[in-house]
Amino acid sequence: MSLSRQKNRLNTHPAHRVLVRGDIVKDIGLYCGACKDLPTRKYMIYVVNSARYTLSRHILADYQSAYPVLLIADECHHYGSPENSRIFDFLSLISPQDQATAYYALGLSATPESASWPG
Repeated sequence: MSLSRQKNRLNTHPAHRVLVRGDIVKDIGLYCGACKDLPTRKYMIYVVNSARYTLSRHILADYQSAYPVLLIADECHHYGSPENSRIFDFLSLISPQDQATAYYALGLSATPESASWPG
């Protein structure tokens, strides 16, 4: 896909509007709905409903390639459900020591409690 076409696609997707700054767009991949960029980009944005079955494998592949992983989970109070928690399946394959040095997570939520995450 041409860079200009990719910029147009990224500029129209809400997940990218804030992130697009000059040439950084070529480093950002999107994985949602019908748009499933290869996870070879420096930065990947995943929509959980589209990626819950593949995100764990992608993160594990990055970890095994010695790339540090930063997972930012928006609306993280939903990630305790059985379906959404699948994105964390990779954690059982990473040693606790490596989790402290190669995997970082930030959960964001404006909802302090939910049925799936009692807070």
